[in-house]
Amino acid sequence: MTDEDVPAAPPRAYGKLAKRGIVWGGGREGARFFVLLLTTMIAARLLSPEESGIAAAAYFVMQLGGRLTQFGLGVSLVRAKSITAAHVSSVFVLNLLTGSLVCALFAVAGPFAGGLLGSDEAASILPVSGLGFLVGAFGSVPTALLSRDMRYRESTVSDLIAVCVYAVTLVLLAWLGYSYWSIVYSILASDIVRALCRTWMSKWVPSLVFSRVAAREVLSFGLGIYAKNLLEYFAQNVDNLIVGRLLGMAPLGYYDKAFNAVTRLSGMVNLAGPSVSLRAFALMQDDASRFRRAYRKVILSVTLVGYPLMAGVAVMAHELVEVLFGERWKPAALPLQVLCVAAMLRQLSTYASSATQAKGHIWSEVKRQAVSVAVLIPAVAALSPWGIAGAAVGVLISTLVSTTLLQVLVRNLTGLAWRDMLEPQLPGLACAGAVAATLMAVRHVLLSWSLDLPALTVLLVGATIGLFCAAAFLLFAPFLEMRSIVYETAEDLKLAFLLKRLPARLAPGR
Repeated sequence: MTDEDVPAAPPRAYGKLAKRGIVWGGGREGARFFVLLLTTMIAARLLSPEESGIAAAAYFVMQLGGRLTQFGLGVSLVRAKSITAAHVSSVFVLNLLTGSLVCALFAVAGPFAGGLLGSDEAASILPVSGLGFLVGAFGSVPTALLSRDMRYRESTVSDLIAVCVYAVTLVLLAWLGYSYWSIVYSILASDIVRALCRTWMSKWVPSLVFSRVAAREVLSFGLGIYAKNLLEYFAQNVDNLIVGRLLGMAPLGYYDKAFNAVTRLSGMVNLAGPSVSLRAFALMQDDASRFRRAYRKVILSVTLVGYPLMAGVAVMAHELVEVLFGERWKPAALPLQVLCVAAMLRQLSTYASSATQAKGHIWSEVKRQAVSVAVLIPAVAALSPWGIAGAAVGVLISTLVSTTLLQVLVRNLTGLAWRDMLEPQLPGLACAGAVAATLMAVRHVLLSWSLDLPALTVLLVGATIGLFCAAAFLLFAPFLEMRSIVYETAEDLKLAFLLKRLPARLAPGR
């Protein structure tokens, strides 16, 4: 690998490349969502709430270990205007050293973590899960190289292969009676497969050459990403630890089921997530007008999909939980509704974070993330006496604080006006309101009509009507910027058939 200046595409191609990345990311997340949905439905019937809670408690520490081994150096490779072979090999060496250290630490200290987790069974998982940290060291560099080159197709294919391995392994092992170990082994297997696929697709050959100069060049920004990721991890997972400690493993199993459902929905909505937006924003960071237009388009597109989806899920939460997981998981419905609102706010934070990182002000984001964690811990602990729904409200309060702080930061760093940050959300909010009102009316009518109507029937009717409501909004709502994005996306992706079928009067400027 020689010195390079990426990307090779001309500046005018950035938008099209980003849209294609979003399409590939959308296809990936959509496929992942349905595969994981089916897997979760099967696993919920093979594993008890307590077994799921044990795995969730251990997974908290597993994810923490993963964050400890990744110093954000991969993001540094994505954001940098130019990199050399020395940068790439130095990042790999650092990741390998930290991965080996944490792997050894978990092997030694894992059995003593039962007191922290409140479960000896969860602690027994940790020595085995330590192998995942070595896998992460091998997977981070090829992942960064694929993102840097905007090779979203390869990233998507590797993710889909890995999620299929996860699904098959989990269901097979759970059916064979491996209990919570089936979750551990399936995660490890999928991580190994993903790392192997991306290494082969990126044509990256691991090298142990280390350069102090190159390492210093990526460490400053990388350490900021590292601190931010750790804090973000705590913000997204410490509620699980508190629920497990204060309420027990079974309530944690219910809470974790709701949390994972919302997380997977958010992942599908975020499409290619920060990987596409970070690279695009970084390429445009010196062009204020292009940056402003790009940010508005990203926020409008994401909220137009995410807000109505989360609103619909919140309204139909009871039926959704019963259909997906079964009768015994009904206590997960109320926290699911609360967490849907928090997920709507978190969508804004995802792209505000990409804008902040593209501008190189990662440490400013770290400070604000620390404040949100400081709010989260006492909020969840104080509201936990009201059960898992109270814990979810604590998460919502912390998310509101975090989102507000990040929005103010983005405005200060980029010069965006409040109008540029709030106005793009109006179509999504209006669509969410229309969908929620429609579904509440439909649900009331169906449940009043027949007390014995199956939950699946209510869910299918609600989903169908909700989709028609959202489609009607997209076609007829008087938001010119929304129309413009629909037409521009269709043209960039060469979806001529869609343009022909849209009424001419709905075109931008009509």
